[in-house]
Amino acid sequence: MMNEILNVILSDSYLSNMKERVRGKKVSVGVSGGVDSSVSLALLQAMGAQVTGVFMKGWYPSFIECTWKQDKEFAMRTCAHLKVPFKTVDLSKEYEADVVQYLINEYKQGRTPNPDIMCNKHIKFGAFADSVHGLQSSDYIATGHYARSAFAKEENFSPVLKAFDEQKDQTYFLWASDREVLSKTLFPLGSIKKDQVRDIANMLDLPSAQKSDSQGVCFMGEIDVADFLSHYIESVPGNVLNDDGDIIGKHEGSLFLTLGQRHGFTITKKTPNDERMVIISKDSVANTITVSPHSKAKEHYTTHFTVDNINLLDASLKENEPISLRVRHRGDLVSATLLRIDKESGRATIECEKSPGLIASGQSLVWYHDSYLSGGGILS
Repeated sequence: MMNEILNVILSDSYLSNMKERVRGKKVSVGVSGGVDSSVSLALLQAMGAQVTGVFMKGWYPSFIECTWKQDKEFAMRTCAHLKVPFKTVDLSKEYEADVVQYLINEYKQGRTPNPDIMCNKHIKFGAFADSVHGLQSSDYIATGHYARSAFAKEENFSPVLKAFDEQKDQTYFLWASDREVLSKTLFPLGSIKKDQVRDIANMLDLPSAQKSDSQGVCFMGEIDVADFLSHYIESVPGNVLNDDGDIIGKHEGSLFLTLGQRHGFTITKKTPNDERMVIISKDSVANTITVSPHSKAKEHYTTHFTVDNINLLDASLKENEPISLRVRHRGDLVSATLLRIDKESGRATIECEKSPGLIASGQSLVWYHDSYLSGGGILS
C-alpha cells in the first residue's frame, strides 16, 4: 500500500521527470533533521537513486542555546529508518567566516544583509557541495528547499524554477548561489505543498514527522538579530529626526535598524493626532535615523535601483527585457525592466513600474522571468 501511494506521488510530471534522471545515480542529500529534508531523502530513495544523507554542522555562538546535537540525532534516525548511509561534515569554520562575519561587517557599515542568502551561497551550495564532492563523486546534491529543478536543455537558461506552492517558495534565497552547482542540485519538494510533505512523513513513519519547522537564521535558528549583534557591535544611542531634521526622539543604536521599520525607537515629541512613524533613512556616521508618518512614507519611495554583486542565473537575459522583481522573501512581485547589465563591474540598474516600497542598502533584489529564477543583486 505504501509503495502504491509513493508511486502516485512520484507520478506527477515534475517528479516523474526527476525519477527518470536520478534512477541509479549517486545523490548526496543535505539532511538537517527536519521534515522537509527527510521527505526529500525518502522521495529520492523511492525514485531509485543511491542516496546518502549528509548532516551539515554549522557554527553556533556560545551565548545562545543550540539544538544541533538534537537535529543531528533526528537526521541519523531518519537515515537509519530508511536504511541509507549517513555522514557528517563540519562546516563551522566556513560558516563563521562567510556568513557570520559577513553579517557583522554589513551591519557595522549601516547596511541590512540577508544571512540566509549567504548561507546558501557559501555553505549549502558551496562548502557542502565541495566537502562531499557533490559535483565529482556524486551525480547530484539535493536539499529540502521549496524550489524546482529546471532541468534546462539550453545551456544559458536558469537551472531553478519557483516552487508550485507560492506560499512556501524559497527561490528568493537561492539567487546568489553558483549556477553550475544549482544545475546539479535536486529539489524534490518543488511540486508538493507543505501539508502534503507532513502527510508523506507520517505515512513513512519518519522520525521528523511531528518535528516543528525550524525558524530564524540559517543554522543558528530563532535568534534576535539585534541581540546577537550586540555581542559584536557596540550599541550607541542617538537621535530620531523628522522630515524637517528636528529631533523628536531617541533610539538605542542606528546600526541595528533598517528602512521601513516601525519599532526600535522612541518618539518623545508627540501630539494627540500623531500617526505611527516609519524609518525612511538613516545616517550611520551621525548615528541618526529619520522617520516619517506612515501616510507620508510613500513620498520617499523610488522606482529606480542600482544593484551590485549581480549573479545572472539566466545568461540569456538581455538589457531592457521585462522581469518580475522581488525585494523581500514572499514579497509581491513587481513588474520591472533591467535597464543595464554590466557584467564586468557586477552592476545592474532596474526600473520598476511601481515602487516596491522602502528598501535598505544591503538588501537583495531578485528577479524572475516567467517562473524562472533569473538572478539578483544587492542594493548599493
